[in-house]
Amino acid sequence: MFGIVVTQDTAKALRLFSEAGLDTEQYMTAHGQKEFLLDFEKGEITLDEFCRRMAAACGRDSISADEATRCWQGFYAGVDTERLRSILKLREEYHVCLLSNINECMMKLTDSPRFSADELPISHYFDSMFLSYQMHMYKPDAEFYLEACRRDGMNPAETVFIDDAIKNVEGARAAGLHAIHVPTNEDWRPHLAAFLQEQEKTSE
Repeated sequence: MFGIVVTQDTAKALRLFSEAGLDTEQYMTAHGQKEFLLDFEKGEITLDEFCRRMAAACGRDSISADEATRCWQGFYAGVDTERLRSILKLREEYHVCLLSNINECMMKLTDSPRFSADELPISHYFDSMFLSYQMHMYKPDAEFYLEACRRDGMNPAETVFIDDAIKNVEGARAAGLHAIHVPTNEDWRPHLAAFLQEQEKTSE
């Protein structure tokens, strides 16, 4: 979701976590979250437990749920309304679902009217959503993609996955899906249009 649907501000999020006292180099890498941050995104620990473990990692007595939420929501830097509306147009012809590594702190913002200028939550724009903290799975685990396909009755060989992380694109391909890499925060629409055009050529 972040970096494709949502404009991602990694620098701000890292700054907020660092200001809270977290060693971000230890727990947050280009390859994804680690240790208790990963546990939280996989739904293996509650928000209360996350706050306790974050406080311990920061050498503090406590960290509130509000502070933890502010840190996580630092990743959010807005959304392009026209790109969101393009998803609705896609749904007129295709089944469109969201597969995301995410946690409840970020979903409090993204699945609320604060998400978009149209005052609509992210769930409005997709036929279905598969979220790591609810599924207890994490990209690039091949089973995450396959379970999403099973639940929505999608054939992996006829499914296209878009992501800004190479490892997630490779994970999707390993699961038998088509996959498109789009650099973080770049418009995904030309990439998808080029892919679909190429598919049309090869099917002729």
